[in-house]
Amino acid sequence: MKNNQIILMCFVACSIGWCSAPLIAAEAKTAAATQTHPSQMSAPQILALVHQITELQNKAMLTTSVIADVDALFALYSPDFEYVHEKYGGTYSRDLLYRNMLKAIEAKSFKDQLPRYQIEVVLPGLNAAAVRRYQQTGTPAYHLAMFEFADGKVRRIVEYW
Repeated sequence: MKNNQIILMCFVACSIGWCSAPLIAAEAKTAAATQTHPSQMSAPQILALVHQITELQNKAMLTTSVIADVDALFALYSPDFEYVHEKYGGTYSRDLLYRNMLKAIEAKSFKDQLPRYQIEVVLPGLNAAAVRRYQQTGTPAYHLAMFEFADGKVRRIVEYW
């Protein structure tokens, strides 16, 4: 048996509770530790925020979208929000995305008359969620994204399609 197979078996055994050793050492509960780490969002909070973001993204990309739709969406993004999509050029700042969306609205570039995304699956984790959405406009396709959260807002979205 190879070392990587042994490590994988140990990881699986520990993750399903067949061993007594923790996978990660517990962090001390101190005031300093809680100040450096954002508060943990619950699974229902994450699910609600993913659904809200998707609804607002859909609304902001319709032919009928207005600046207030973009403002509502960006109110749920943290000040240091990043959008990462390697296929479409890499990492985009919150400010750049906001300006580009406003330009698209002014130029009437959005062509969707129906909501673009339909959520298929959300897998919430520790201040993050893997999200599979179905793009029902344009070229229909499944899209995978990772949403990361901080202080109740979306901190980062990484697209994997």
